Amino acid sequence: MNSQFSKEKQAKSSSENLVRPIHRNDFHRRRFVEMKRRSLSLQSRRSQLQKELKSIENCIFSLDKQLQNYSDFEKYSIGGRRE
Repeated sequence: MNSQFSKEKQAKSSSENLVRPIHRNDFHRRRFVEMKRRSLSLQSRRSQLQKELKSIENCIFSLDKQLQNYSDFEKYSIGGRRE
């Protein structure tokens, strides 16, 4: 009776050992897929932010140019402001 119980325990133990690596591999695969998804999401967001930053830089450059032109106009116009 003891040997039958021992055999059942060994069989159960060996089947559990086969299942654990499968779960472990599945966990690692899901983790890798999730990390890849997050990486792609962050890369997309970075690209979007770079485009927005470029647009802001262009607006600032344009505004600076307009301010310089306005300053030059004021400086050289008749009756312009005196500094």
